[in-house]
Amino acid sequence: MLTAVLLPLYFINRDYSTKTISLINNSVQNRRNYVFANGIIALSVSLLYTMIGIVLLLVTKTLGVSGDLNLSFLAGFSVNVFLLVMTYFLFGYLLFLYGVRSGAVYGILTALLLFFPNALANIRGMVHNELLLELIEHFPGYFYPIMVGSNPLSPLQYTIGCLSLIVLFVVVLKKSEKIEG
Repeated sequence: MLTAVLLPLYFINRDYSTKTISLINNSVQNRRNYVFANGIIALSVSLLYTMIGIVLLLVTKTLGVSGDLNLSFLAGFSVNVFLLVMTYFLFGYLLFLYGVRSGAVYGILTALLLFFPNALANIRGMVHNELLLELIEHFPGYFYPIMVGSNPLSPLQYTIGCLSLIVLFVVVLKKSEKIEG
């Protein structure tokens, strides 16, 4: 999933590092279109990784690996990959918009995808406070990386994920519109 998140950000990084972004930042409409175009790239990458994942799941099933690959699991898997890729992509894009260097953006996303969920899982195992357990379990930074390829999320987690995605998209769009060309 780290590759699926970093791949669409590569194009943004390339535009910022080669200063091509200055050609795009000359009008609000261009900046808005740039956000949408990169969103389509991220969506395409999420669809590609979803299809690869489904093919791999079906191949392993035909090779005798046990598991129930019903339609609800495959739909959940697809939505999980979409939400993870788009949410982390938009967060990385937001970091670029605030001037964070590409190495730091990639480092932050790597930590958020690979290390932060494990730290929260360890905290979850040591905490006995039900409220804190619920907060951790319903935090996108925890449930996306942990459950993306294994289980459909709960309805509350899907709601939180969709709301997070919408908020991030609006913030990215508004921030990109305010950049001076």
